[in-house]
Amino acid sequence: RLCEYAREKINAISGFRCMGREILDEENSDKISKNSVCAIDTTRLVISAKDLGITGFELDEILFTQYQVNMELSDFENVVAVVTYANTVMDMDRLVEACRKISQNRCDVNKTASSNSINKRLPGIPVQKLTPRQAYFTKAEEIDWKDSVGKISAEMIAPYPPGIPIIYPGEVISQEIWDYLEAFR
Repeated sequence: RLCEYAREKINAISGFRCMGREILDEENSDKISKNSVCAIDTTRLVISAKDLGITGFELDEILFTQYQVNMELSDFENVVAVVTYANTVMDMDRLVEACRKISQNRCDVNKTASSNSINKRLPGIPVQKLTPRQAYFTKAEEIDWKDSVGKISAEMIAPYPPGIPIIYPGEVISQEIWDYLEAFR
């Protein structure tokens, strides 16, 4: 009941989405298909503000530092709140109000200036100069992160979550990759 209450209110906020039963493939609920979702845990609120240009990681930080709302986890596009028997309508209202204020603040910023957030998409596939094996056996030097653009990586870099490598040994660190990784750092 509390989750449905919060889900409905969050979905009414500009730029926010809260996943619900709309993702279910109810026509095929009796069949298992790799392309269908037949059940969801309704005690989880999966919230996205990607339409506002805010990653899940950024939303998690904003909710915690500015509104004292703690999420269970975050990823590139979403945050997840776990609602239990100990939560109240007041807790849901606090989350909803925080989302409303974030939306309003982002819309106000976008009216007066372009968003200064980085490109939220994964960077393009980097140029490979060496195979990972060649890079492993090549003498490498340690440099400052700020000086790494245009250099060949000697290590794999995989921000977590989601734990997906953005660059492998032997690939060139482009400005786009640097910007993406810097946002995680």
